[in-house]
Amino acid sequence: MKFIHAARALWLGVIAATAAKLRTNDGEATVKEMSTGSRPRTVALGFHGDYYRQVFYEHNRALPPKCSDYFQSADNIHKNIVKPLQDAGVEVRIYFHSNFGACPQMDSRLVGLFGTNLRNHTFTTRLPRIVDSYLRVVRMIADDIGQDDDAAILLLRFDAQYKKTIMSLNIDWDKINFAFRDKQLNWDSCRMASDLFYTVPRRYVDPFLQALEWSGDNSKGAGYCNHAGNPHFVYDPLSKSVGVGKLAFIEQGFSSSRPSQEMSPEELQQVTPSLFLEISRACSTSTEC
Repeated sequence: MKFIHAARALWLGVIAATAAKLRTNDGEATVKEMSTGSRPRTVALGFHGDYYRQVFYEHNRALPPKCSDYFQSADNIHKNIVKPLQDAGVEVRIYFHSNFGACPQMDSRLVGLFGTNLRNHTFTTRLPRIVDSYLRVVRMIADDIGQDDDAAILLLRFDAQYKKTIMSLNIDWDKINFAFRDKQLNWDSCRMASDLFYTVPRRYVDPFLQALEWSGDNSKGAGYCNHAGNPHFVYDPLSKSVGVGKLAFIEQGFSSSRPSQEMSPEELQQVTPSLFLEISRACSTSTEC
């Protein structure tokens, strides 16, 4: 009987010690790291596209606009992407390409929010294709990190928000990671995948750039699979250049950027119950302009 009590006490001690290790100094539970592969020493965050944009409803301009608005998402991105990487000892460098915002004051505010982590950035007038902003920021990063094989690129939108920290995501740092496959019909017909979030090891940057160019070329797709100048089609050329074994999906289901608004009830049955990110269309309550 004494042996049983001793064994039970030992087991409870192990549980308590494990629980203690899973807590931070302020007593909050940490998140178990789910990523695999060789965690890079440096992660270059590349933001692309509009950091601030209002879109009004054509049928009723009296309705409140929808927005792409980094200022609504900045705290969420820092909490779930930037800080967890830094806490894990990763050097975080930030780069962005964006269109000029509503006014110079807002452009300056954006630059200031990134602080000393910002390595390079550029504002331009709107480029012809969606994919062009991806190309600009990836090339900017590649020029800065050179041939450092212990670095990876993480491509992000300004207006996405995250429900999980990056360290809890099923990322294989040795591969090119996609967030998820697009809606099943799009995936089956055209190998369309989400363009919201990519991780790219430095050694695959050149084939990734080539895949972006191919995806943005409207002559490469037709009919239902018209490329429309966007990055949704990079999977197919990458599967040929680096191989399917070097490509991975963080979520295994099918989805869209905003599943609750863009998918039918039948399509929603195929969506992972809680995707780790979704576009936010919220607008700032006030701006400097």
